[in-house]
Amino acid sequence: MAGYWAVFAPIARSSSARTSVPRWPTTVPNFVRGAVPLIAGGFSLLLGPLGYVGSAWAVGGVCIVLALVSLWGMAETAGRDLDFVE
Repeated sequence: MAGYWAVFAPIARSSSARTSVPRWPTTVPNFVRGAVPLIAGGFSLLLGPLGYVGSAWAVGGVCIVLALVSLWGMAETAGRDLDFVE
């Protein structure tokens, strides 16, 4: 988890230079923290019918699909001038 967070936090900070949202670096980790009860609740609900392994696979699959959908919706910045004036 610590390694993931070490990569995740600088990416959120670097994206703030590209947007006009000044609180983006603090908002992104809060969204992650806010998703934990949803993920844990989904795991708990599926624990009875699917067991530990099945529940982990189902919740992990949903999280990966949501991550890929989010990635698909991001705009590519390669070849674009990122020197914006705010």
